Amino acid sequence: MKKVSILGSTLLAAVAFSTAMFFNACESDPCKDVICQNQGTCVDGTCQCADGYEGTNCETRTADKYAGTWSAVDVCTSGTWTYAATIAASSTEAPKILITNFGGFGSSVVAVATVNGNTMSVPSQTFGAVSLSGSGTLSSNGLTLSIAYTANDVGGGSDVCTGTWDKQ
Repeated sequence: MKKVSILGSTLLAAVAFSTAMFFNACESDPCKDVICQNQGTCVDGTCQCADGYEGTNCETRTADKYAGTWSAVDVCTSGTWTYAATIAASSTEAPKILITNFGGFGSSVVAVATVNGNTMSVPSQTFGAVSLSGSGTLSSNGLTLSIAYTANDVGGGSDVCTGTWDKQ
């Protein structure tokens, strides 16, 4: 009888241990009900967005918040310049924007910038005799763009500018 009791206790302990291990090994998937859009991927229940997208589920194209007409005032070493610039989201690359009349150099000047959240980067680009490069920061409400850029001409001249652009 004692032998059966020890065997029963051992068997009961083994079943309890196995059950505890089984239930502890089953963790719920934090990404099970998370749907990330625009090639975003779920990591530990949170969407990690592809370049050019943001939002809880990567549902917002970052470039869209820059799109529109902007009233620009640039203070440069050569003087103060007021003009209108237009920003459009690139139709081919999500993190890119197209800035028409950048620096007030005319509508034929369409600079390409890369956006990441509220920052933008304008790599060096040449338009005729002028090379432009710079960066900017979009305000949290999306209505003001603070820009710093340099315009270099082929003759060796350089104009350093800081601009405040207000969305119209």
